[in-house]
Amino acid sequence: MHPAPFAKIADVARFTAVARSSGGVSAAAVETLVVLPVYNEAVIAERSVARIADFARRHPGMAFVFADDGSRDDTARIIRACVDAIIARDPSLAPRLSFLAGGINRGKAGILRHTLEALTGPLDQPARPGSPDRFVFIDGDLAYAPEHLLEMARGLNNFDVVIGSRHMSEAGRGPQGLLRTLLGVGFNTLSRICLRRAYRDTQAGLKGFRMAAAREIFRRLTICDFSFDVELLFIARKRQFSIAEMPAEVDAEHRQTPSSVKLFRDPPRMFLSLLRIRLNAWRGVYR
Repeated sequence: MHPAPFAKIADVARFTAVARSSGGVSAAAVETLVVLPVYNEAVIAERSVARIADFARRHPGMAFVFADDGSRDDTARIIRACVDAIIARDPSLAPRLSFLAGGINRGKAGILRHTLEALTGPLDQPARPGSPDRFVFIDGDLAYAPEHLLEMARGLNNFDVVIGSRHMSEAGRGPQGLLRTLLGVGFNTLSRICLRRAYRDTQAGLKGFRMAAAREIFRRLTICDFSFDVELLFIARKRQFSIAEMPAEVDAEHRQTPSSVKLFRDPPRMFLSLLRIRLNAWRGVYR
């Protein structure tokens, strides 16, 4: 028996119903589900969709979903219109290029978990038949070129979890602004203490999972702020999933953009989140 088609989203507004594929792309062909979380990215939204559509044409084994985390600007409208226009010109992309409106702002971890569950089924149950073998997320502003996804896919042939590391790339270690540098060094130091493991970079917005590992990890997440990456890795280690790092090169233009981290608000929250991870572990939340 052949696996069911990998479905495209029929109603992007409701973010629920999954319909039959109109392009005939089977689950066997679509091996990797790539989610691009976006929030208030109206300025670069059209460019990001066009770039992903071009990449998708050349790599039919991947399906791409732009997931809007309750943006307050025109991000949702622009991406929806761009996706519709591209599919109208090239119907073969219909099963592999979608937009999902999350409705409310959940935080990055929240929209990723919501998307994963909407497309593959409740996380406390087996994945729906025909679900892709891999789940990957990459920042919707494409701070990391889509070509990173090819190495990510290769890594997931041998590991349960693969994480991007800017510190493994010469360009990734280039100038990123004083605020980004200070916060990055400080938070990575605290993260290493929390994880008891010297990962070079926990915060890169480029991570991939075998589907079973993704569902095990995301259903246990409790943190939705900037610290969720650390909790994700903490859970992966607790569940004894194999983890590998790969070089992640930040786009040169993106390195000069202002950080979205608020200096006096977010670092204390991030520190408290690390304490929460240790407390959760002590209470057995991640079992």
